[in-house]
Amino acid sequence: MPSTELPSGVTVRDFYYSDADWTAWTGVKNRSDPTAWGRFQKQAASGRYLFTYRRAQSHYHFGETLVGATLEGEGYECWTTARIIRKREVQKYAKQTEVVERLLKQTLRRVPQVEYDKRRKSEGLHVKTIDLVGYHAGRQHWVFCEVKRASDKLMREQFDTLEFLRGLYPVARAEVLVARVLPER
Repeated sequence: MPSTELPSGVTVRDFYYSDADWTAWTGVKNRSDPTAWGRFQKQAASGRYLFTYRRAQSHYHFGETLVGATLEGEGYECWTTARIIRKREVQKYAKQTEVVERLLKQTLRRVPQVEYDKRRKSEGLHVKTIDLVGYHAGRQHWVFCEVKRASDKLMREQFDTLEFLRGLYPVARAEVLVARVLPER
């Protein structure tokens, strides 16, 4: 599926990073110390983001954290650990998932997992969890992001996930987007 094909109502937003951001991310030595993550130390300390602690995987989760840090600068609280759509119960991120699902129920009255369970049984729908979820309490606005590098393509299951989420919530209350992570020009 070409990366330019998107479900109706799903937008694309570009997020740029500097060479210094990338070098700092991949060069972190003490990966278990939140202060070592420089610009991203708030995200590392929050417990709401996935960080890899293996040097061999130093590039993992960079895009998701960059997008989350940018959105948090705009007033959102973000999670890459919330599993709002899952094929089975995931205990590892249960706390973060519960927080997000409670907020979704309070603000939008619908939880993606509940709707997915219904449609999976009745329609055979197969979707995946979304890379990043953000909530802006002041605006009562949500954002659901699938994060992609410039060379990445949107897979069928990701397309279906974006389409599923876009169909659940009104545009005025939730943005569903592909977040493209690109080097600064």
